[in-house]
Amino acid sequence: MTSDSDTLWRRCAHLGRVLLPLVDQEPGRQADRHENLRTWGIATVMGERLIQVFAALAAHAVATDASVSAAELDALPLRTVANAATGKRDVELLAGLPHTFSDDRDERAVNLFRLSAYEGGQAGRGRCLPQ
Repeated sequence: MTSDSDTLWRRCAHLGRVLLPLVDQEPGRQADRHENLRTWGIATVMGERLIQVFAALAAHAVATDASVSAAELDALPLRTVANAATGKRDVELLAGLPHTFSDDRDERAVNLFRLSAYEGGQAGRGRCLPQ
């Protein structure tokens, strides 16, 4: 049986995956992001996956802090999620995550983010992406 914690993560991960196509509706956003990733030496697919997981981590941290269930996730304002992405310490974004993930790609990206967080905190965010 799936716990509410697992369902909450899956909903947050879904949110992370739908945000980039939404942002890409603005002309030039995708091209700029891809250029930045290339400049940083990051493969586009890996970079976009990490961006998606970072958005999911921010949404999950806000939902956990607010004791929001998976069913109530839609009520979270995106501004609150965006503020969490920029205002929380990296380790705070990792709080309350499920112990296992149904998607191996999520688990690998979260583990990469976790490794970076414990190596360098907020300053480590830029280093969590493979060079």
